[in-house]
Amino acid sequence: MSLDINYFRAIQGSLECNNEKDIKLAELRTNYIQNFDSSIGVEYDTLKNGVSQNFIIITTKDPHICTIKTRADEKISTGDIIDYHGGKWIVADMKNGLDICYEGIIRQCNFKLCYQNGNSIILEQWCLITDTYAEVSSNGKVITTPIGKTVIQIPYNNNTKMLYKDKRIMLEKVYDGTGKEIGTVYKITGFDGKTTDYGNGKLITLTIESDSFSDKDNLVQMVCDYIEPTPSPIPSPDLLNCIINGTPTIRMGGTARTLTALFYKSDGITIDDTIIPVWNVDISDAYASNIHSSQNGNSISIWTDDINDIIGQTITISVVDSNGLYNSTSKILEVV
Repeated sequence: MSLDINYFRAIQGSLECNNEKDIKLAELRTNYIQNFDSSIGVEYDTLKNGVSQNFIIITTKDPHICTIKTRADEKISTGDIIDYHGGKWIVADMKNGLDICYEGIIRQCNFKLCYQNGNSIILEQWCLITDTYAEVSSNGKVITTPIGKTVIQIPYNNNTKMLYKDKRIMLEKVYDGTGKEIGTVYKITGFDGKTTDYGNGKLITLTIESDSFSDKDNLVQMVCDYIEPTPSPIPSPDLLNCIINGTPTIRMGGTARTLTALFYKSDGITIDDTIIPVWNVDISDAYASNIHSSQNGNSISIWTDDINDIIGQTITISVVDSNGLYNSTSKILEVV
């Protein structure tokens, strides 16, 4: 490249810029990229939805609220859960008009909700519980008083969107007047998924009111209206055993997760490599087109498309041999 104006624009990262504003923005972006790792607020031990991602995190006067910034080529969305300084934080809001990085506000989660969506699988979701207040005018003055309701802000995803009005949830364990341990139970009275929807992820705002503890509620699992799991089939003593070897998580939009079926001979130690496996992949119909698999001998590879809503989905992988000599076995994988 000759030493003309395009040469100097190229080394400044502004070759594609058409006006002074674009050039200035390109300079700011280049400076931000170069200085990200030397920032006093850079954090390297952070996770976004369980996946490693670095951020600049700036504390505020409130120890439970921080500003968060991404690298220039990475993003965050409202409702993302951030692991930071040993706690779980929720991206509660995003700042608009930023062309250099994604910047938002995170608030520290104070509760992990456990619940079921019509089956025995127990789902867990970190969230933020707050009391709501109403401003009322009295003698010409504006005062703030509690209105007697509790609000939960929880990420919107494929599981939480199935929460519904009148669903009962448990928040903590307490004791009644007889010394018996019971749960503090609430009922969902309102569901609002629109007020935080700005096209970049969103939160659900649940309004809850006190309800009564019931014999149907499980104190150990902290789940109301508990659904018992269906007992697993008892392995036949006449059949051999096999296992599925592999990590039970899949990174959304990431590298394929490979799992391997191991078929043990009658001694329970030696692996028979000649067995032909028959795999089955059970996934939600809503995401059947976004979860993919490929078989290769005794192994199966699973991967997903890069879409945020698929995070939290579970995939059940099962395998048996083609000759009916082995007990069937299965493994549940979660998309993170």
